[in-house]
Amino acid sequence: MAITLNSELSSSRVITFSNIEFDPSHSIFIIKTLDDKSEILVEYAPNIDREFEGKLFDLHFFSNQYLNAENDVFEVYEKEISKRVGWIFPIQVLDSNENDFADNQFLNKYKFPVFSQLLTQGNLIKPDYKGGYNYRITDFFNEDIIVFVVSKETLPEEEQLNILNYLPCFANFGYYPWNNDHHQHFDQQQGLAIKKRGDKKITIRKASLDISQNQFLTDLYNIHLKSINHFLLKFYFLYQVIEFMMEENFNTDFNSLVDEYKKNHLSKNDLKEKINSITRERGSISSLFEKATIPSTIETDFKRDCKALLENYYSKTPESLGDLIYDTRNLVVHRYREIMKKDENVALLDLVTHELEVIINELIISYSPQQWI
Repeated sequence: MAITLNSELSSSRVITFSNIEFDPSHSIFIIKTLDDKSEILVEYAPNIDREFEGKLFDLHFFSNQYLNAENDVFEVYEKEISKRVGWIFPIQVLDSNENDFADNQFLNKYKFPVFSQLLTQGNLIKPDYKGGYNYRITDFFNEDIIVFVVSKETLPEEEQLNILNYLPCFANFGYYPWNNDHHQHFDQQQGLAIKKRGDKKITIRKASLDISQNQFLTDLYNIHLKSINHFLLKFYFLYQVIEFMMEENFNTDFNSLVDEYKKNHLSKNDLKEKINSITRERGSISSLFEKATIPSTIETDFKRDCKALLENYYSKTPESLGDLIYDTRNLVVHRYREIMKKDENVALLDLVTHELEVIINELIISYSPQQWI
């Protein structure tokens, strides 16, 4: 990979720069073509610390509409490993020395190799070639990109992060894989994200499901959730996650019940009754959420707003999280035309849907089929 620029000098109208060297006296990267006939200069603004030069890193691009200020810089810890695995920061941190982290000796060790790796892995933006004109890193990469850098040497080979399985956790902080689609704003997620502002670290948790083995979940987190442009469409996408997990959960529950029956821990009638319960969609959703841990503040907000919506259409509303989700699903599927008659109910469903995304993220993270009821 290399830096490519648009150019009238090349027959292909693209000129490729692949030879990189650094001039510490001027704090400039000099990048040349293979024949050394053309070069560009890229300014390195941060303090120079080359201690980690040559070490191995994984770079992942995110966007975040809430935590995107130049000082929204966090050490990233992994919950199970209980150690720092890297940093997450706006790419602008690599483009200036005018932020609160300019003198952070630990972050500065990462900046130089990350900057160099960005120049060697290929650019997302292709500016025009202007001779030896001084470029900045944000001439080659969108200035809104958030960089998550993982130190590969920090982690044993068997513990290397599969980024897909951490996307639900990142999403609850407002981080989505980078693409050019617009963000959909909602207050619940903003509240969770802004609470992190001023903290020194973010702790990420791995999903209990292997997202990389499920194309629907992979596309959902890589592409769709960031930019679904209508809450009703988002609701259907999110409920598909519940449908998928209910199927997985049913298989687990069924096998456990059969095993209990074989051990004479269940009578035939009890077995039949329990199988009927987990076969019904309402019971299946309840069983699913009984095997997950949803933070109390998130659950409380969702229940409050969900009940406010349902009370406009039903004389009695349930108390459990699973029942509330099931009744909301029925309302959306069968009576959405009634919801549309009042703007305040449309707004409530919009809010409930965005809160449901946070709950689904927590469900994917914390679901444990071993938590048998």
